Amino acid sequence: MKPFVNFSRSLSLIFFALCSSATVAESPNYNYTELSYSSGEIKVGDDPQLKWDQEGFEIEGSHAFNNNIWVYGSYDRLDGRSDLDDSKLESRSAVLRLGYVFTPGDTLSVDLSALLRKDRYKDILKTNRGWGLGAGVRARLAMFELFGRADYLGDDYDGGWAGDLGAVWHMSQHFGLTLSYEAADYKSKPDDGLKYQPSLLQLGVRFTFPRS
Repeated sequence: MKPFVNFSRSLSLIFFALCSSATVAESPNYNYTELSYSSGEIKVGDDPQLKWDQEGFEIEGSHAFNNNIWVYGSYDRLDGRSDLDDSKLESRSAVLRLGYVFTPGDTLSVDLSALLRKDRYKDILKTNRGWGLGAGVRARLAMFELFGRADYLGDDYDGGWAGDLGAVWHMSQHFGLTLSYEAADYKSKPDDGLKYQPSLLQLGVRFTFPRS
């Protein structure tokens, strides 16, 4: 019983030390870079619906000028293979945002943005380009941060949407681990009318920079 008690005390001390290393009451910081490993699938079409398992990486960066004007960019590269016929699918996606951040609370932030997005599917020779509007919310809870985002996509995306939900574990002031789930659902313009439904689970590392 005593070894278990000592082990529990050790875990409590470690957890307290980690919590103390992060700032307890501060608004989310939009100055960071992040590298993530991604794993998931993409479904294309309606009937029949084709599916490829995918994995790869994503790199993203964010910066807020004067803590209000906000720019963001991301790029992901995924390689997939179908379980049905062993066919391959390489997808590349890029997103660029420009928006405004406001903080209704000490540990809460909300951002609104206009965005450009491009998805390229090499093996089916299809590229979707378009614009969109996005809204996101981030909440800091001691050493943890929760975030969510929803985007509307137009032009080639023909009224689609994309979403992102996840959390950051701030292990120190500058370093953190992230876990998130991304999904999208959109349809190409009537020239081919294909429906695309990518979904990804991501595990990443984030480095946070000092505020502007």
